[in-house]
Amino acid sequence: MPTTSKKLTLRLVCQSMPETPSEEGPLDVGIQDKKQAVHAGRKGQDGEMCFECSAEARIDALSGDIDFRGPFVHGTPQARFLYLSWKRTGASATPWYWRLKIPLAGIGAQNIATLRGGEWLVADITGRRPHASEPIIWKRVADEKA
Repeated sequence: MPTTSKKLTLRLVCQSMPETPSEEGPLDVGIQDKKQAVHAGRKGQDGEMCFECSAEARIDALSGDIDFRGPFVHGTPQARFLYLSWKRTGASATPWYWRLKIPLAGIGAQNIATLRGGEWLVADITGRRPHASEPIIWKRVADEKA
């Protein structure tokens, strides 16, 4: 099956982070990789939190189906997603305080095909809650001003 492949740089933006109860103790917050490590974000120019990772998009030339791969991509080929995770730092029977699934389905073949060097795919996830099912809108942004 002929496929084309493209490297993507993805950014999740959160204008305000949810509060966590103080009794929870310290939490690591960031994008979760497949080894369950959490990679912290950074403050953006306007005070928002930005979480970034890379992925690969493989597009089937015949069907147009897209499959995302990479160390931060979770799920089945039909339902790939990223996790933005709040992980307890101490020993716990349940390491995850909170996890948001960020579906990649909103990234279409057209977004990928027209992506140029230096551009990011950005999703604003402000206010998203665990178990949310509404789609994520991804937009192309040309530089660090996302």
